[in-house]
Amino acid sequence: MRTKKVTIQDVADYCGVSKSSVSRYLNGGYVSEENKMKIQEAIELLGFQRNFFAQRMKANHNHLVGIVFQTIECQGKQLMIRSIQKRMKENGYQTILHMVSSQGMEYVEAIEELQMQGCDAVIVCDCRDPQQLQDQILKLDYRVIFVDALSYFSPSILLPHRKKARILGEYIKKQGKRKIIYIYESENHKQEVIQSFKEIEGMEIVEHLVCDKNIAYDNVFKERNEVIVCETLELLIGCMQFAYKYNILVPQDISIACMSYGDLLLQLPLKICYVDINYITVGKNIANLMLSTLKNKPQELSDIEVILQKGNSI
Repeated sequence: MRTKKVTIQDVADYCGVSKSSVSRYLNGGYVSEENKMKIQEAIELLGFQRNFFAQRMKANHNHLVGIVFQTIECQGKQLMIRSIQKRMKENGYQTILHMVSSQGMEYVEAIEELQMQGCDAVIVCDCRDPQQLQDQILKLDYRVIFVDALSYFSPSILLPHRKKARILGEYIKKQGKRKIIYIYESENHKQEVIQSFKEIEGMEIVEHLVCDKNIAYDNVFKERNEVIVCETLELLIGCMQFAYKYNILVPQDISIACMSYGDLLLQLPLKICYVDINYITVGKNIANLMLSTLKNKPQELSDIEVILQKGNSI
């Protein structure tokens, strides 16, 4: 007769603590003295799995790294993740992807879950405000790095949003345009982009948060600016559809540009002007920062190239 394999949940249920507490104990993280005694007693009493848990407790590395993200629809994000995976694999690490559906505590839960799966560390993408999660993540006593979000308690890599805006803004100015309306859906990095446009001498910038797309584009085109700069590919497609519907000519009546790239741009009848970054380099830098954290040995971080595509939409 086969003996049922004991799981972390079995240990947690036996001693009346959470799965995350057992996981932290097994990975050497913080657990109260009372709970340590309960968990150790449960492991002892559950018998044959004792050696399995002991091996996990002694292991410094499982050569697993988790990647948490909220969306992967962006083509750049896909390139970035593949680049992370390639670089980590070159150094003997496998990756586990974990998708979340919302901000806040779901990120903490995802990190705990990856910790329980044996990941040595976690890369966190799309988290808008790491500081809100600081107390919960520090309690995990776990290696975490953040992508494109400033963290004061954990390593992070920031993307060059200001540089992207400056390069695009200077190109727009060279085309004789001065009045820009920047439309966006997320407050993330909005201030960096707006400030960078404003620092270009002679440029006028208006910002417009898109909440209700049914009325947003009408308001955007009424502003009578010279150039619409779209934060995302989705917003750009919406603007192009609105312009086509109401016989607004691009670029004769108004110019349009985008702050990101996707293959959908290739399907448009117009060659769209856009600015984006080299996400393969971004992914390599993220992996190198993680390797520095895991191996306690500095790894080279490369400059992130900003790519400007000069289209005929301006």
